[in-house]
Amino acid sequence: MMKQLAVFTILAGTLMFTQCSKSTSDDQSVIAKIDGTAITAADMFDRYPEARLAESSDDEIKQAVDDVVKRQVYVKDAIAMGYKDSSSTKAQIQNVEDQRLFQFVYEKEILDSVISDASLQEMYDKSKFEIHARHILVQYRGLPRATATRSKEEALAVCAHIMQQIKEGVSFDELASKFTEDPSGKNTGGDLGWFGWGKMVGPFQDVAFGLKVGEISDVVETQFGMHIIKLEGRRETTVGTFEESKDQLRKMASREKSRELQELAQKFIFDLRTSHDFQIINPNLDAFFKIFNNSTHRVGPLDYVLKNISFDLPFFTLDGNEYGADWIITEVLKLDSQSRPTVNNINDFRQLLDNMVVHYLIIEYGYGKGYDQDPVFKKGVTSVQENIIYNNYVRDQINANLSPTEEELTNYYEEHKDSDYSQKEMVQVQEVYVKSQTKADSIYNAIQNGADIGLMARKFTERSNARDRSGELSPFPPGRYGEMGKIAFTMAVGEISTPIKVGAGYSIIKLTKKIPSGPESYERVKGRVKNDINRVLREKRGTEQYEKLVKKYHVKIDYEAAFAAYRKNNKPGEKAS
Repeated sequence: MMKQLAVFTILAGTLMFTQCSKSTSDDQSVIAKIDGTAITAADMFDRYPEARLAESSDDEIKQAVDDVVKRQVYVKDAIAMGYKDSSSTKAQIQNVEDQRLFQFVYEKEILDSVISDASLQEMYDKSKFEIHARHILVQYRGLPRATATRSKEEALAVCAHIMQQIKEGVSFDELASKFTEDPSGKNTGGDLGWFGWGKMVGPFQDVAFGLKVGEISDVVETQFGMHIIKLEGRRETTVGTFEESKDQLRKMASREKSRELQELAQKFIFDLRTSHDFQIINPNLDAFFKIFNNSTHRVGPLDYVLKNISFDLPFFTLDGNEYGADWIITEVLKLDSQSRPTVNNINDFRQLLDNMVVHYLIIEYGYGKGYDQDPVFKKGVTSVQENIIYNNYVRDQINANLSPTEEELTNYYEEHKDSDYSQKEMVQVQEVYVKSQTKADSIYNAIQNGADIGLMARKFTERSNARDRSGELSPFPPGRYGEMGKIAFTMAVGEISTPIKVGAGYSIIKLTKKIPSGPESYERVKGRVKNDINRVLREKRGTEQYEKLVKKYHVKIDYEAAFAAYRKNNKPGEKAS
């Protein structure tokens, strides 16, 4: 909840769009039927877009079709079993719908008012081209990362001097090499190479893309300084359709207009607070925290804290009504257990309370405006509902009660130990690692004269994670530790090496153990064995369940129709291998 609110109020530059990407096709060719209900190519494209599978093999397309059909069959069976009407599923669906509506309000009230479809179409048209440009950058003091000490007025005077020389016929390349303060352009005549729309800051690209080839701009000001731009070339690029590109264009536009979006979002929330007369009752917060600070229940999720600290006074007013702990607990319990907030002090609580109420008001605003009935929003919510029902069904009917016996686990291990649970040959060493060759030679001599390598490691090794283990490194296979690793595999157990060059330092090692290749012990890999056998059991149970439901719901699949739908733009006779 809090993260989503931060997206709304702090910065519009990073967005989580709830609007579903529209399918690039309205293809109604039937791919499959479940109890007579059709799954069309357009339905397939919603989950597996055309571009993703256009060049895929028959088997890959079949796998995609099977996935979509299987999901729909499971959802149908789940609904028949009452999953959609269960209180837990309804609560999940309502919570997700609320969160999606929260973001949808942002898109409709803030994003759409700043970034229109017409502006996105203009951006799309520009994205069909790349341009090749040069520029001369003149900076002045006070700009980010600027080293210039001149004033802004002096910078404008330098630009005027450059423009005069251009009029007198001096080449742009020569002037750029002489005057530009873009370090990358000093030796290239200000060359920026080829770039597309969205790669440069707004004012710069607005002017650059509007130039004719060979034309030189007037002075353009950005946050980096003053620019003079020359267009060297323009060429077409390959882009997707407008609908395919729309979400990416919207993200690009939101970055360019982040300040405007942020200001509008802040005003929207201020007006929302004001119109609902939202006020935090600060004296009551003070009274609560006098109790909180002396309570043994102050640590934990906020719902736990409020349930265990008795406090009956309200915390805030909204639309003339007073609300206290019960309202907050209800809202917090809508979150999953990992996301429930905690508070440490009164400022945390005040900010959290403000966020929670604003979040609530935005969602209520969305329902009041009827945004939950918007076709795009409803389509997204329908997809979410199906996902929730599907996941709950799989959890209960496929994944539940998988408890292989110890005998089944050991049998599975014995059958697969050579293929799945084998390890390479490994060695284990004690090491003293130091950066200085002189120091390494001194330590080696001390060990040769009877000093214990473990004590030397505890005292001198610069591999800090091994110091407390007397220099002992974890067992390692061939290919680790460079030259030291190679030498370790040639040594006998108990043998001590001379100093070995390793990276920027030197290692002295004692081989303490050789571990032959072969299966790891059952006890060591028991957890992996359990995971693997559960995966096998889930796949088996899923296959059996699906085969049963295919008969129950009279599933019919036309794979050839799917091949044709995904390859309709290929040349005649062309087929992905």
